Amino acid sequence: MNPFAGKLLLSDLDGTLLNRDGSLSPGNERAIRRFMDGGGRFALATGRSAESVKHFLDTVPMNAPAVVSNGAVIYDFNRDRMVEVTALGEKGRELAQVLCREYPDIGLEVYTTEGSFVAQMNETARQHLTRVRIPIVEKPIGDIPGEWYNINITCPPEEMPPIRSLVSGYGQYFTAEHSLPYFYEVTHPLANKGSCALRLCALLDIAPENLYAAGDGDNDMPLLRSAPHSFAPENASERAKKAAGHILPHCDCGAIAALIEHMEKDCD
Repeated sequence: MNPFAGKLLLSDLDGTLLNRDGSLSPGNERAIRRFMDGGGRFALATGRSAESVKHFLDTVPMNAPAVVSNGAVIYDFNRDRMVEVTALGEKGRELAQVLCREYPDIGLEVYTTEGSFVAQMNETARQHLTRVRIPIVEKPIGDIPGEWYNINITCPPEEMPPIRSLVSGYGQYFTAEHSLPYFYEVTHPLANKGSCALRLCALLDIAPENLYAAGDGDNDMPLLRSAPHSFAPENASERAKKAAGHILPHCDCGAIAALIEHMEKDCD
């Protein structure tokens, strides 16, 4: 019997699937494996890059391609390849040059089809890349190779307002969201967790009405709004909780296990 056949469950990683200490609880792992054994497809929908997610492959089970880099990339970790990339185009390089010229103290991380790079370093960017275990490769903007698909601006939250204002002037070319108050991530307007989740449904031949999603941050709002079945943990931002249809326990208390139990009750 496959009670979850034809269903796709996408979960944010930090603050949703993982505990605050960065670990996957045994209860969440058991529930995910039960979901997959019952015919369901499970994957992450995260702001992290594929390079960063690879450090979790030994602990986080997945049987579907994942949404990474806030929806700019669909990545198949089982085959270790990009399935789809929504690139920023040349306007991304132009924006980066303006940002570095106007704000020499910000950090500017650039994610491309050729790897992860730092166009401008600050302490926030250094700590971030160390925490997510991405090698620090500094390069001038003009030397960063590949197709750019994500720019992460790092600085103290109180310094963000003028930066958001500058980026908004490029509104027709980009979308930008805070994954954390000190991170401001710029992607293509079609690259967000929600639109990417729906494209993934199409790739997997899963009906959109069978999409389940969970997330805790403001960058998860497009995902929560796109999924007919949306969930946010108790620790989520107020905006994410308002966008979600259901509130789960805190991420430290088995949020994803509770979501899957909710699905099981619906199957009874």
